[in-house]
Amino acid sequence: MDASADSYRDVLRDFESRMAAVDEEIGGLRERIAKLNGEREKLKLVIDALREGQTDRDGAAAAPLPYADMTLGEAAVAFLRERGQPAQTNEIVAALEAGGARSKSKDPYMSMFGVLSRAPEVMKSRVNPTTWGLKEWLEKPT
Repeated sequence: MDASADSYRDVLRDFESRMAAVDEEIGGLRERIAKLNGEREKLKLVIDALREGQTDRDGAAAAPLPYADMTLGEAAVAFLRERGQPAQTNEIVAALEAGGARSKSKDPYMSMFGVLSRAPEVMKSRVNPTTWGLKEWLEKPT
């Protein structure tokens, strides 16, 4: 092997290592964005409650609990219908928790991912496998 081939391989390994580091950073940023979107959904529910004048017995704003009496699957479908556009798993979990849905799961994200995977009305994005939408959005009106 000559020195130029070794040098080329060293440079290639360095670029591959740097690319892996960038990919890892991007993954972390995507997780952070999903978490922030979930927080945004919670805040939106509280803001909506304030605008509608919903308060508790002390006069403090009480967020509506539209998902309290639903299964996780029913709540996820209701949330997606209300939202009208696809949402990531983290966003769905945060919105459902803020809306009164409860799960005894130690990992609500994985639990929701499983529920969504099995829900006949729901489909996973081909571009981002943690983004979900409703199959009815694909149906053409007759």
